[in-house]
Amino acid sequence: MHGTIEAPPLLPDLAALDSALKRSFTRPVVIFKHSSTCGVSALALEEIAELRGDPSLETDVFMVLVHPHRPVSHAIARILRVRHESPQALILHRGAALWHASHFRISAQAVREALGSVSPARPKAVDRWPDEPAVGAAPETAKVLGS
Repeated sequence: MHGTIEAPPLLPDLAALDSALKRSFTRPVVIFKHSSTCGVSALALEEIAELRGDPSLETDVFMVLVHPHRPVSHAIARILRVRHESPQALILHRGAALWHASHFRISAQAVREALGSVSPARPKAVDRWPDEPAVGAAPETAKVLGS
């Protein structure tokens, strides 16, 4: 991808994260954790930006800047029980992380494939690190975030 990249909308605070988590109960949500000081993250951002231009994907895409929005980045790891990495892409469905990837594993195609496995009837973990347990449904977001 060349030229100007249209970055996803930001999740700058816990209220925005709470809104994205709630939104995942109606449609899948992609969250991209980005570091502006990392070259690998810049490449991954190009891949994520490609998703935003795909009208066939029924998903919302958001971005967290890991340095200025550190509390949000840490909350994502805590709430979704997914080890923090940067760059990192996560797919949320019904308040749970169903898929995540980091660094060079982030590609538009990998996200598309993972989104294709999201079933409205029953969420299923489609990718995780080999040493991680499957991710279950997260507690109600309002309770987790202290609302």
